[in-house]
Amino acid sequence: MIIRKVKSITKQKKALIYSLQRECLPFDIPLKISKGQWWWIVYDNNTPIAFACLSQSINWCNVGYLSRVGVVESHRGKGIQKLLIKRRLLEARKVGFEWVITDTTHNPASANSLISCGFKNYIPKKRWANRSAIYWIKSI
Repeated sequence: MIIRKVKSITKQKKALIYSLQRECLPFDIPLKISKGQWWWIVYDNNTPIAFACLSQSINWCNVGYLSRVGVVESHRGKGIQKLLIKRRLLEARKVGFEWVITDTTHNPASANSLISCGFKNYIPKKRWANRSAIYWIKSI
């Protein structure tokens, strides 16, 4: 298994990221790919099996946002999401973020991955996700 940072968003990479989002998160609207994001794709024998995104928070300049992650069903439960959280935390530190935030909705597996990576539950002053979202924060 290899985790590759997407260095430039070509048409092919964009199509791959959208395809992975639709496969891994079929009930979500795919996150638009734009500037201010960092993307990773995980490969197993050259087959894409997971993806993740780190974005700059739209509310704070020193905060990164774990905006999207997905693992294809056949590879879930193998710690890939935790690896992608850790990879994004390293990048967040590298670009100068002091905090990383995210949210989960009805997803205990993701919540447990965040907890195991040191995230704490919190209630933001300004909520950005849906009513049932749980918010997470980590100082880096």
